[in-house]
Order: sequence, then structure tokens, then C-alpha cells
Amino acid sequence: LRDFGFSTRTGVEFPGEEDGYVPNPARPREWSPASTRESLSRGYGMSVTAIQLAAAYGAIANGGLLFTPTLVREIRSPEGSVLYRHRPEPVRRVLSPEIAATLRRYMRKAVSTGGTSDKAVIETYELAGKTGTARKVVNRRYAIGKYFSSFAAVWPADRPELVAIVTIDEPRGAYYGSQTAAPLTQKILQEALASRNRALDLDRLARRDTTARPAPRARPVPMAPRDPLPVVAVTWPAPPPDTSRREAPLPDVTGVPARAAISRLHAAGFRVAVEGSGLISRMAPAGGTRFRTGETVTLWAEPPRLP
Repeated sequence: LRDFGFSTRTGVEFPGEEDGYVPNPARPREWSPASTRESLSRGYGMSVTAIQLAAAYGAIANGGLLFTPTLVREIRSPEGSVLYRHRPEPVRRVLSPEIAATLRRYMRKAVSTGGTSDKAVIETYELAGKTGTARKVVNRRYAIGKYFSSFAAVWPADRPELVAIVTIDEPRGAYYGSQTAAPLTQKILQEALASRNRALDLDRLARRDTTARPAPRARPVPMAPRDPLPVVAVTWPAPPPDTSRREAPLPDVTGVPARAAISRLHAAGFRVAVEGSGLISRMAPAGGTRFRTGETVTLWAEPPRLP
């Protein structure tokens, strides 16, 4: 557990990071031979942060190597030249590549039909994952009816590129990680696939694993209107990024729900910053203005007024 980085700050560039807690076998007050090891095997008797958990699953995805996480991948000038680029910083080898591959196989089975995480299935690429459901501790006691529900995903399972950790604090109604965090993780990863983000190595994704598996069920794709939730079309293979900045008229999204407005501006090639929620009341620059693609459009949103 300590090799995975639990009970130690990861070193991410954030001043509020916590250590977490793992009991020390050398301290009798922390370690009970009759129960502590059994509790730890189920994830109880310790505490971890989401960034520690992400780094640990990253080690499983990386063939057993633990890396220092970072918040900033690179910094670019307004002209697009790279001023800083983060270099991966390996910390230690936690597992052998063979054991890491075995764990990924176990996690694949969890995200399959009949597995505990089958609500997170993504049919295009196979996912590896693990659910978590833990009772909350309040005033040093387990609280009745209060839980942390979580899901850890490694995607794609054959050639991992993303690790996602989703934690829900005190879910209402259903509280198991398989019922709450797993389907939410699925939606997040589907959005990542459809986004314009160049962080994904699409050439690497094209080299699919040849492991035999059941063919996915064909699903009809309904035609959807462009408003209020536009359909995102993904070309394959992806075209090279457009490094030239051109001017284009800004779509006027005033009066449009914030989510649909963001999608429309992203599709037109602009970045978006939003203040508030609800319907867009104003935007800067104004709709119809010619603006350089890649620049940020600021939107102000307000809840719809009741009659």
C-alpha cells in the first residue's frame, strides 16, 4: 500500500493536498493482528485521496510504474509555441509488468456483461475498472446510511491512455458504486472520445488489441436535432490539428441553455468561459462579431425567469 503512494502526498502542484492514512504495523494502537489486515483487504481502516487513487491506478495502467501526477501538461504562448512541457517523473516500480497485466485482466472482467461494473461498458473500446462503496466515518464512527461511492477506470483496457476516478459523496437512493459512479464514468469517457482534445493518441487507439471477445451489439443511431444537444461527429482517422488561426463570425447564443451554447461555440472552434447557469443572458464578444478561432468567449448565464 505504501509503495502505491498511500499515506504519502503525491507531490502534485497543489498546496492543499492531504496525506491520507494507512495504519502502521509497528504501532499497537494502529494495528490489530486479528482484524486490521482483513479490513485493509476490503479498503477499510485507511483513507486515500482521489489523486492518490488515480496515481495508483495509473501505476496499474503503466505496467507497474508509479508516476508523480501533475496539473499542468504544458504552457504555450499566445502564438502557440511551447514554453513549458511536463516530463513524466517515475517514482518507483510498484508491480511487475506481469502482475499489472493480470490486474487489468481482472478489471476487464468487472466491466463486462454480468460483472459488477457492467453499467460502465463502452462498446467501442474495452474498459477496465473497479467499483468502490464505503461507509463514511463521522465522529470516528461509521455513519448509518452515509456512503462514498466510487469507480476507477482504465481506458482502453488494452493500451491505456486515460485513468478516471469518480467519487460521489453521499449518493441518494442507490448508493453502490456500480449503480452511481460507474455509469457517470462511462458518460465522462464517452465525452472524452467525442471531444476535440488532442490529448488522446488516436494513432495508438487505432492499433486495437486482437484479443478475442464477444462482438458488441449493434445499436441504431437515431437522427437527433442540432438543438439543444447537438450530435458530435468524429472523423476517423482524425485530421491534423489546424494550427492557423482564422477569423469567423461568433454564433449568437443568447437565450440558449448554457450546455447547448457551449457545444455550439466549441463546434465553431472557440473556447468558452461561463459564469452562472441557466440561459445565456449575454456574451462577449457579441454574437455575429468576427473573432479568432481558438480564443475564449465569455458567457453569462441566468436561471430562467418564472412567469
